[in-house]
Amino acid sequence: MCARRELLESLQPYKVLPSPKEAPSNWEMGTRDQSLFASISAVMEYLDWLGSKVEGQVREKIDAYLGRRRLLKAALTWIENYERELSLVMLGGNQSVEGLSRIAGVEVYGITEPAQVQSRVPTFTFNISDADPLEVAKYFWEKHAIAVLAENHGGFYSRTLNTYGKSIAVRASPVHFNTVEEVGIFLRAVKDAVRHFGS
Repeated sequence: MCARRELLESLQPYKVLPSPKEAPSNWEMGTRDQSLFASISAVMEYLDWLGSKVEGQVREKIDAYLGRRRLLKAALTWIENYERELSLVMLGGNQSVEGLSRIAGVEVYGITEPAQVQSRVPTFTFNISDADPLEVAKYFWEKHAIAVLAENHGGFYSRTLNTYGKSIAVRASPVHFNTVEEVGIFLRAVKDAVRHFGS
């Protein structure tokens, strides 16, 4: 980062709670994993490959691009569209399962209306009434082999949780390699967890 110190000191960055309070260190989002830098080429190769597979499905949105940029735009456009589809199911459900925003005993934080799904990312933070989020995460793993995160003070999402007056919540993040069927399995596991912790 390159900026005038007085400018950096005059602004308040969005940062993880345990990071330093003084500029310029307060602008860092945490310690970088140096090994991840080595994977950038592999990520680009993957996105090239994915773009070549989905290019025809998003053709109207990538006409202005050529070569590798076209493949990258194709991949990212397709991912955005597909993750929006997963988010719609996650929030609103489908014919076979209720969505998070409709399951009694579940409090979802952030945008909860399926009609506004284009304004959110597919990371869903929620709590089950009267249940310890750490125990909920443990139950998901032990009973359903589903990994979710229960994050409290100091975590990346802690600032968002503070907005809702919460210090800890469960977080699930479906991505483009998940399926609608897997989202359904997750939602059925949420209903099971509500029953389990409500009893």
